[in-house]
Amino acid sequence: MNVAARVAEREQADSQAKLAARAEKARRTGQKPGGPPPAPPSGGVDAQEQINLTDDESRIMPVAGGGFEQCCNAQAMVAAESLSVLAPEVTQAATDQAQLLPMIEKLKAPPQALGRTAPILADSGYASGKNVEACTAAGIEPLIALRRERHHPTWRQRFAPAPGRRRTGQARWTRCGIG
Repeated sequence: MNVAARVAEREQADSQAKLAARAEKARRTGQKPGGPPPAPPSGGVDAQEQINLTDDESRIMPVAGGGFEQCCNAQAMVAAESLSVLAPEVTQAATDQAQLLPMIEKLKAPPQALGRTAPILADSGYASGKNVEACTAAGIEPLIALRRERHHPTWRQRFAPAPGRRRTGQARWTRCGIG
């Protein structure tokens, strides 16, 4: 199937789904939906439109350091001692924050040989009160980094005295049970 046919097929399916959702909302509420009905598919490829022919499920996402790339976001839950991958997942979400809960759900029944679930170690992309609450509710101790730190601090930064007061962001995380 050529690119134009694939785009037309996808646009047609999207248009039908929008019309069905609009009709369902009108039926449910008993009122005519506001605004004009969705425009019918154009039937062609716009000059601005982009499509990836090798991987339909990836998308253009912002990347660290600025800019955008065609990519996916992958998560993996790994047993620390055996290095066995327990729960792999590939998503189109640009951030990790909403990905911890689905991983915990996959870990509800770990293999018997692994025993009980140990603390979860996660980077700062997963830091949120909601994730801490989900871990606590599942009986898992969350060890989630609060912020991203530079990899190579200068000697002055490395040996600087610790600050005496907490910043307000740290106090917020302490209330959630992280800090």
